[in-house]
Amino acid sequence: MATEKDVIEALKNCFDPEIGINIYDLGLVYEVMVPDKDKVHIKFSLTFPGCPLEPEIRGQIMAEIGKIKGVKQIIAELVWEPAWNEKMMTPEGHEMIKYLRGF
Repeated sequence: MATEKDVIEALKNCFDPEIGINIYDLGLVYEVMVPDKDKVHIKFSLTFPGCPLEPEIRGQIMAEIGKIKGVKQIIAELVWEPAWNEKMMTPEGHEMIKYLRGF
């Protein structure tokens, strides 16, 4: 059975390939729901509308969540509201971006 914690840990293995930070700490994951023992529903966004990386990021999401024992259904819903900004990043994400920018 999947837990929210399991899903979050799986999402930390999904990376924005242009930025190099996982999508959870980057703040692209807006909501994680585990409504049933074998179903996971996440709402996620991208850094900007029209980002060409959606298929790649969605593929990573599906693959990583699919590794969680007992998960049979995954809904990865792309949403645009609210629009992503750097304030949505976790403290760990902010530290990673500082490191990558050389600050």
